[in-house]
Amino acid sequence: MASSHASPLHRVKEMLQRMQGAVDDPQSLKTCMGVLAILSRDEANKLLIARDGIRLILSVMEMHMEWPGLQEAACDLLWSLAFNNNLVKEVIGRYGGIPVIIAGMRAHAGSPDLLKSCCGALSNICQNQHNQTLIAAHGGIA
Repeated sequence: MASSHASPLHRVKEMLQRMQGAVDDPQSLKTCMGVLAILSRDEANKLLIARDGIRLILSVMEMHMEWPGLQEAACDLLWSLAFNNNLVKEVIGRYGGIPVIIAGMRAHAGSPDLLKSCCGALSNICQNQHNQTLIAAHGGIA
């Protein structure tokens, strides 16, 4: 079956596998995250990405902190994943997403597009009480 005709769930798995195989290629990772952000508009895909991909996404963000485009794509993906989904908000907080996002903001304070994506992700993630505490504890409140 060709990728363009694959089921959305298959596409999610394919993108996560591509990310695992391209952990040293920030441009490929950025592209995969963009595709996952589009796929995450579907609730079943969102849950699959959260279950199978949050640790990978956060790990890649930490590995490539110096790449603002990758950080922006990752935050856009986290923003989308956390939208209207309390479970995903909790998972992102539990797996250390908040300090990674805040670190990206600090590393690229001069990048308005990245900061917008970081703030968008945090705005959805902070709709969880525990995550609000984490955001404050990691210096995310000025």
